[in-house]
Amino acid sequence: MNKGNTVAVDLAKSVFQVCILSEQNQVVKSLRLSRPKFKEFLTTYEPSQVFMEACYSSHYWGRYAQQAGHHVRIIKDQIRQS
Repeated sequence: MNKGNTVAVDLAKSVFQVCILSEQNQVVKSLRLSRPKFKEFLTTYEPSQVFMEACYSSHYWGRYAQQAGHHVRIIKDQIRQS
C-alpha cells in the first residue's frame, strides 16, 4: 500500500460521499456513490488508507473495506457540546 493512497468517506443512509486525497491531502477526486457502487469501489480500488467517522454502520463498512485489502481508520467526532 502506497502512503499516498488516502480515501475519506462520509457514510450516510443511501448515498456516500467519497474523497480521494493526494499525498499533500488535496482532494483529487470526489464521488457520490450508492451502497452497491460503494461496495464495487471498495473491491476494485487499489489498497488504501480509508478514513470514516464512527457511526452506526462504520464497523460494517470498515470490515468490508478490510476484507477488500484496505487499512481502515474509524475516527470519532471531536466536537464537544457545552
